[in-house]
Parts: sequence; C-alpha cells; structure tokens
Amino acid sequence: MLKINADKCTGCKICIDKCPFDALGMKENIAVVDKTSCTMCGICVKSCEFNAIKLEKEKEKKRKNLSDYSGVWVLAEQRENKLMEVSLELISEGRKLADKLGQELSAVVLGSDI
Repeated sequence: MLKINADKCTGCKICIDKCPFDALGMKENIAVVDKTSCTMCGICVKSCEFNAIKLEKEKEKKRKNLSDYSGVWVLAEQRENKLMEVSLELISEGRKLADKLGQELSAVVLGSDI
C-alpha cells in the first residue's frame, strides 16, 4: 500500500510527474493516491526527495482453508454450440488429476444459447 506522509510532503509535484499511471494527484498541497490506478511500482517512492512516500506491504490476508473445497473443474470451450477438441484434452488431463486426488471431475461450459 502506498502511504503519503503529509508532514513530509512539500507539494513539489515531482512524484505526480514521475508516475507512469497517473495515480497521484494533489489535494490541499499534499500528494494523494488514486488506489484504483496505482500499481505499486514504486517509481514515486524513488523520486520523492523528501521521503514522504512509502510503499508498505499489505498484511497477509488470511489464507482460505482449501479443505473446504473439493473437486476438479475444467473450463470447456464451445463455439457455435460445438465443443472444441481442446476441451476434450483438458477434460482428459482433469480426469487424471481428479483420479490422483480422489476427487470428482466437473466440466463447465459457458455461453449463451447453448
């Protein structure tokens, strides 16, 4: 997560000029981050002469308990209501994996007017 230290930010706008994603702007003479545009590349951190920008790692999200899930799913491709041959190959490989894991195999076909 990108953090701006308002006490250190001088409003020089160097970071804004350096950001290749236009993810920084100014509000009340302090740099602000557009979290939807920021890719955490860190270019702004390196460009800030006042050490007002820090890139902090987000706390690790709690991992899902994978034992809550079961089965092997394969996405099967179709075009004009016809199953593509690659889907049969994927289902074959999925079958091998499902057998190895002792799980059920499911193929999911998406589309409209199927």
